Amino acid sequence: MIFLWVRAKRDLPKIKLVVNRYLKNWNVVLKTLKTRSFLKKEFPFDFSKYNIVILGSEDNLLYNELKDFKNPLFGVNFVNSKQVRREKVSNLFKVFEYIRSEMRNSFVFENDYFLAKGESNIYKFFPPDLDAYFLYPQHAENLKNVLNLNFEFPYYSLIYREGLVEKIYMGKGNFLEILKPDEGEIKVLSKISSAFDSISVNWDKTVERNSKIIENLEKEVIDFLYPYKDEKVVIPLSGGKDSEVVLSISAKVFKKENLRAVYIDTGFDFKENRESVLELCEHLKVKLDIVELRLDLIGEPDRSRWCTKKKTEAIYKKLFEYGSKILIAGDRDGESFKRRRRPRKKLMHGILHLYPIKFWSMAFVQLYIELNNLPINPLYLIGFWRTGCKNCPFLTQWERILKEIK
Repeated sequence: MIFLWVRAKRDLPKIKLVVNRYLKNWNVVLKTLKTRSFLKKEFPFDFSKYNIVILGSEDNLLYNELKDFKNPLFGVNFVNSKQVRREKVSNLFKVFEYIRSEMRNSFVFENDYFLAKGESNIYKFFPPDLDAYFLYPQHAENLKNVLNLNFEFPYYSLIYREGLVEKIYMGKGNFLEILKPDEGEIKVLSKISSAFDSISVNWDKTVERNSKIIENLEKEVIDFLYPYKDEKVVIPLSGGKDSEVVLSISAKVFKKENLRAVYIDTGFDFKENRESVLELCEHLKVKLDIVELRLDLIGEPDRSRWCTKKKTEAIYKKLFEYGSKILIAGDRDGESFKRRRRPRKKLMHGILHLYPIKFWSMAFVQLYIELNNLPINPLYLIGFWRTGCKNCPFLTQWERILKEIK
């Protein structure tokens, strides 16, 4: 659930148009603040849920009162028009999307650690398809060697990823910008002096200082899943970080006999994927079904995605065998435009699809894994942003290089 707030009752008709046009089936609850200032009033927000506040440009006082509450569950910003009701519907939706990106991707850097605060002192522009994640040491060394760089990367620094471009925070507003194309040369797009004053990141402190934030995000996910706690559910595992976190949280909600993890081995998978799934399910004591598709005996994957279709069919077959009508997946907004525009709950083919960590950044996923002592697929440690099949036609040039390195 998202509580979407505007200041005045007269702003509601315009914001309703935004919901009807762009956010159908999103479970958005519209609210009004009914005030120009909270100096003598109590705040009406349920801070355990997602809250987004959109104000007019004349509401600077209100914005200044609310901006200090910014965090991964609370976002606020304003439009160019004096009142929300005067702004174009398309612009209102754009502001809504930028606020959501800021909520999941904003970190401040304080001395030697990063802290998620819903605002940032290192990055100012948050397009909707942005994703943030932390730089593992081996990933840093692989970048340095592949790009023949003569300076050190700050381990566990923050990376902002949009499309094929990644920006690595090097310290004091300095970013190393790298192009990782589908085909062709991996390039450094920004020049960094070898004499720059790099930061040093204390990873243990970063994890510890964000523990309360991750706990709050987990609690919100548990509340989201709780209405289905007595149902049979299936969680497809890929060997990836997102489905891992979803399974871990789901194991705290559902009875073990009602929870089934499914791994579809296409025959093309990296061996690390299967090994990670087995280790995770043993760690969580969750029942695991492995389906051997052996698509490698049929043919090579191509851009028609016939292999993905076969994998999806196998998952649905397992759902019906298990007698479940609920599938819980680890899709996140920062992964793609398509996933960002998809509602958090969606009925497809008679199956209710739930995406509990839809609003999380990859950085939140990494922090959750560390805080809960979960095993992690070693492919991420060397620099993979995602896991999948070793001969997928959609691998980037960087991923092809990593295949050779590993």
